[in-house]
Amino acid sequence: MAPLKVLNDSRIVGLAAKAAAAFHGANWQVVEIGNYKGPVVATTTVFYPPAELAAARELVREFPRIKRLIADRTLAADGPMVVVVTRDWEAGN
Repeated sequence: MAPLKVLNDSRIVGLAAKAAAAFHGANWQVVEIGNYKGPVVATTTVFYPPAELAAARELVREFPRIKRLIADRTLAADGPMVVVVTRDWEAGN
């Protein structure tokens, strides 16, 4: 499984850590937890290097709270997939 970076784009303290614990519990390797510092992401999204499409789809299959997949050559260029969690993760939608 591809490694993950989990970033919080909400005002909910600890949301990235909570999501990271869920990923870790499903045997995904989490290499970084933090806050997202980019344009607002409207819904929980995984940004993935184009070569990791299959891994991104597997992550979404396991975690349907992730609503969008975006191939990204900058945010996730050569590193881990980046999951940006929003308040919809907390709601469980």
